[in-house]
Amino acid sequence: MRPIEFDKLLSGKPHSLSKDEVDKMLTSSSGKYCILPKESLLEEISCRIDSWILDVAGRRDFQHTFNVNLRRYLHKSKLQWERLSVERQREIKYEVTNLILQQKREELLSLERTSASISKDLYWQFEESLKDRAETFPNWLAEHLKKFKRTVETFRTKAEENAKSLVKETVNKHAVAGINDLELRLKKVGYFQVDKV
Repeated sequence: MRPIEFDKLLSGKPHSLSKDEVDKMLTSSSGKYCILPKESLLEEISCRIDSWILDVAGRRDFQHTFNVNLRRYLHKSKLQWERLSVERQREIKYEVTNLILQQKREELLSLERTSASISKDLYWQFEESLKDRAETFPNWLAEHLKKFKRTVETFRTKAEENAKSLVKETVNKHAVAGINDLELRLKKVGYFQVDKV
């Protein structure tokens, strides 16, 4: 049975537990202080991986990890990227990406098992939110996951729009302007005068 103070803590009520005591309880291997249901933990991990891939933090960690793993793969397989077909390049990118994602998922699960790092992180976010309003941890967690998913999706949508915009801009820079468009531009800057008929 869990102590009354821990239940108060999860219900958003004032409690007498210190930060160290809370951390120690959450790290407990007995499982009786587990605050994250398995489904919620997996959703949180999924969102964290998505935000890592999309580079929400702006650190380019995923891109760096991908580049390093791609080089290792090519070196280990004794392949030269430039000599591979586009299809083979695509296959290798897919393999490397899947390997990285599996490793990241295992890393996050391992951190949760050994030190309850995700549980602690989420609990302290919950504790911080209690300054604004009173609510229980399960309600806060459900709302947090909705917001996190929405944020990741919004970021993904904007990133895709930006990528499309950059491609369009690049294509437009390399496109040849029509003769009428060129004549109009030259007339505007006074490059040549138009003879009136």
